[in-house]
Amino acid sequence: MKNVVIVISCLTMAHLSTAQTTGADEIESTIEINPAATLQYEDSVFTLVDEQPTFEGGLTSWYNYVFTSIKYPQEAYKNDIQGKVFVQFIVNKEGQIRNPVVLKGFNEACEKEALRVVANSPDWQPGKHHGHLVDVKMVLPITFKIN
Repeated sequence: MKNVVIVISCLTMAHLSTAQTTGADEIESTIEINPAATLQYEDSVFTLVDEQPTFEGGLTSWYNYVFTSIKYPQEAYKNDIQGKVFVQFIVNKEGQIRNPVVLKGFNEACEKEALRVVANSPDWQPGKHHGHLVDVKMVLPITFKIN
């Protein structure tokens, strides 16, 4: 009895999937593509891409760059002020950092220092999407910690 039920279920599923395919074909034939709405790689800033931008040597090298470049603000250091600054920036098609902004911070002096370090970053390898070099928006944390 179980075999019969399984066969009937499979035949019913096959019929439904055929009916759904036919319906999809009918709908698809009525869709028109607007050429003005096609993806423009030149003017777009992406957040999800096939290949993310990379710093020469990877994220470990990025954080080494940050560690060697950062100057802990004296007032924050004296007052034992610690935390994370989340910096958003764009890695453009040429691999240059553009438009760094603080998304979340904890101290104005530390935020300014994080922006300075990111803005002066060496070039990155640009991101790619569908084989095209594209501008990519990224967010990375910079931690200020006193040991």
